[in-house]
Amino acid sequence: GDSLTFYLETYVDTSAALTAHHVSKELLLLLFFAAATLGDVLGICAQLELSDHTLSLQAAGLFLLGASGLGLVLLQPASPTALWVGVSIFGLSNAPSISYCFNLAHRLSRPSATSTAIIMLGLSLGISIVPYLTSLLWKHFDSSLVLMAVGAGSALMPLLLLFVAPSCSYLKTERSFLSLC
Repeated sequence: GDSLTFYLETYVDTSAALTAHHVSKELLLLLFFAAATLGDVLGICAQLELSDHTLSLQAAGLFLLGASGLGLVLLQPASPTALWVGVSIFGLSNAPSISYCFNLAHRLSRPSATSTAIIMLGLSLGISIVPYLTSLLWKHFDSSLVLMAVGAGSALMPLLLLFVAPSCSYLKTERSFLSLC
């Protein structure tokens, strides 16, 4: 929340092209949080009746879509339209990723304090490491585009877990959650 707000405001401030187009930081943040709220509501509703396989495919799609939203901004950094669309896509698809991760974890393992603690550890590491990494890279490369690159990368991180998680499952399924067969 707070670091994303700061980073988006700074991104708009440091982009001469966006400043010239009078991009409103407040409206951009409002759009992001409205898209994220809508994404959370839609994500919760979508998860109610999904099979394990469909849930993992939807999660993978959301992770990829979130990264592609910020990828759009990376490809067209001077375009206000790319910023509005990319931030909207990222908010809409990235917000439900936490609930999808919890849902997948509880389907792969017996719901317990341990499985929840593992997810919370990942979240805690993410909310401390990602802002630090973003600041460090932003200072090193002196480019606000680092925000979009780190955001896209962090949106893709859970995708890797979809390939590893089934081997850790108490269900010991023979196929990966992402197997199409």
